[in-house]
Amino acid sequence: VWAERFDGAMAEKFNLQDDVNRKIVEALSIGLTHTEEEILDRVETKSVDAYDLLLRGLEQFHRTTRDTTLEARKLFLQAISLDPYYARAHSNVALTHAQDVNFYWTDDKEESIRLGLKYAAKAIELDDSIPQIYFTRSALYLAQRNHEAAVEAARRTIEVYPDYADGHGMLAFALCFAGELEEALVAIRKVNTLEPEPSHLFLALEGRILFLLNRYNEAVVHIERSLIKNPAHDRTQLLAAATYAQLGRLEDASWALEEATAINPKISLEYERNEAYYKNPEHLEHYIESLKIAGVPPT
Repeated sequence: VWAERFDGAMAEKFNLQDDVNRKIVEALSIGLTHTEEEILDRVETKSVDAYDLLLRGLEQFHRTTRDTTLEARKLFLQAISLDPYYARAHSNVALTHAQDVNFYWTDDKEESIRLGLKYAAKAIELDDSIPQIYFTRSALYLAQRNHEAAVEAARRTIEVYPDYADGHGMLAFALCFAGELEEALVAIRKVNTLEPEPSHLFLALEGRILFLLNRYNEAVVHIERSLIKNPAHDRTQLLAAATYAQLGRLEDASWALEEATAINPKISLEYERNEAYYKNPEHLEHYIESLKIAGVPPT
C-alpha cells in the first residue's frame, strides 16, 4: 500500500516513529477516534537510553526463567533511574514481581506482592492508560487468592486495550483459577485470534483449562506444544505429568515429573496444595489426585 524511506539519527528516533505512524495512518485512510489520536501523540519517555533499556528488559523478560526475570528487572530499574516518570518501566518492574510470585520463584512471596503493587500504583499515577498495569494487578491479586479482584483487573485491561492479547490471556488465567472454565476457554481462544503464534504460557493455560474440563486428549496437545517452546518451565512439566497420568501414560508422566523436579526440587503434593490458586476445591483435588497418580511425593 505504501513504502517510503526514513533516515535519522537515533536521537531523533521518537520523531521518526511518530512520522512513520502518521504516514501509515494517512496511507491506509484510517479515521482515528479522539482517544486513538491521544495514544498516537503520547510520548512515554524522551530518553532514548531508557527506551533501549526497556526493550532489552522485555527481551529478557519474555524468556520466562527466574534468572532472566531478575535481569529484566535490573534493566527496567535502570530505565527508571534515567527517567523516573517512565510509566511503562514502573509497570514492567511490577510485572517482574508478579512473575516471580506466580511461578513460585520468590523467596518472600508477601514482599514480592507488596513491591509489585507498589510499582503498579506508581505506574497508574503516571499513566493510567497502560494495559500492562491492570494485567499485573490481576496477577498479584490472584496470588493473594482475591479471585474477584483479579478478574475485575483483567477485565479492566481489556477495556483499556481491547485487542491486547496478553489482557485476554490474563483474563483466561484469572477465570481459570476462579473456576469459570467455559468463560476462561473463550478468553484464551480470543488470544489465538489476536496472536497467530501463542506463547508457551498461553498454550499451557489452554491445556490447563481443558485438563480441568476433563478433556485430556485435547489438553495434552496444547501442553506438548508449550513444552516444545519452553521445556524449562516446571509448572508446564508438572501439568504434563498430571495430564499424562489421567491418560494412563504413566511412563510419560514419570518423565515429565522428573523434568519438573529437576527445575524445582520443592515440588510435593503438600507444596502444590499450599501454593495453588484454585478457588473451586474440586478443581484443586482433581489436580492433586492427578499429581498423586503421576508419582508426586506427599511431602
